[in-house]
Amino acid sequence: MLPSFRPNDLVLCLKLKKYRMGSVVIVKNSDHGPILKRIKGIRDSRLEISSENKEYSSETTKITYDLDDVIGKVLFNISKLNFFNFKL
Repeated sequence: MLPSFRPNDLVLCLKLKKYRMGSVVIVKNSDHGPILKRIKGIRDSRLEISSENKEYSSETTKITYDLDDVIGKVLFNISKLNFFNFKL
């Protein structure tokens, strides 16, 4: 989900009863484990997801997910690079 999220960012998510298009969620994927993606559409209790990194094609966005697969909506993230500003 570059550029909004980076590897090893810390995220806080919350399980909700309803989700909206455009929300960033963590979804259970049987092959890859938990994945962080944006909701592209919702149809018949199924989610279509998209990736923000348009330079990288992800097989995880080619399938739909059941609402029960959603771990939660991302409320905010903390980038370790920005939070811990180390200078060597």
